[in-house]
Amino acid sequence: MEVHQHPAPQLRRRRFAILFVALLAAACGSTDERPLASLRAMEETSLAYPGSTQLGRFALDQQTGSITGPQTAMFGYQFGTDASKADVEAFYEAELARRGWTIARSYAAITVGIPGSTESSARAWERGDRVLRLSFRRRDEQGRLDAATLARFATVYESVLFLIIPDRSAPTQPEPT
Repeated sequence: MEVHQHPAPQLRRRRFAILFVALLAAACGSTDERPLASLRAMEETSLAYPGSTQLGRFALDQQTGSITGPQTAMFGYQFGTDASKADVEAFYEAELARRGWTIARSYAAITVGIPGSTESSARAWERGDRVLRLSFRRRDEQGRLDAATLARFATVYESVLFLIIPDRSAPTQPEPT
């Protein structure tokens, strides 16, 4: 699969501050000694809808001594594509299911799937202590992308891997009936 590079500036950590605040209640750190490196080594790191253009990359290693408490490791990319949001979602759903990922059920993973203010929607899948978050940029919210870049694509999305350990005492999503 070919993924094109775009020289847009890297996204800043602050963009995910809302996610980290949500994760603080549910994450308690990892026993992984190199959490960021282990996320980068995962095959899902390179998962992108075919023909997507890479617009940005972001990474944060796990931090335990920050003023806001522990922050989980994350690694991901922002992409643009001419495909529809529905096509991108269907691609991720099929690929992740094939690789053993399930729709988020733990409290921590569900929390990661809540859309931020610049997003039209977000979904989360989990496998063990890993969560993959897929989110879609609102068309009326430029954020750090210039207007010309945003206008070039029908869909702008982010695929981000998180390393977390869910709080087993928190509620889980009910089983589908």
